[in-house]
Amino acid sequence: MGRTREVARRAGVFVMTVTNLLNHPDVVADATRLRVLAAIEEPDEVGSVASLHNSRESVDREGRQLGHLLEQRVQGVLITPVDERVTDLAPFVARGIPVVLVDPSALPLRTEAT
Repeated sequence: MGRTREVARRAGVFVMTVTNLLNHPDVVADATRLRVLAAIEEPDEVGSVASLHNSRESVDREGRQLGHLLEQRVQGVLITPVDERVTDLAPFVARGIPVVLVDPSALPLRTEAT
């Protein structure tokens, strides 16, 4: 229903009009049909949302969390991997999703003023 409501808002029509178009396209006027179809084709608006996960040094938990992020179609991943065998990142790379590996051995960071 949320997606239907969003399409209706974009097209400037009632939710029932979107439902009619999908189920009974012959009852929707041509001009309205074109507006609704255009709204359906528009990409979803994406807000900036950060999601923080802690694997607690568990490779299995890290893998499950990465799988969840992949299902959520995230726009990028920042990860401090549990170990060097991070095979669960391959699907992100294959889909063109940016992945940044944060090296924990670089810590602590020195911030001395010169």
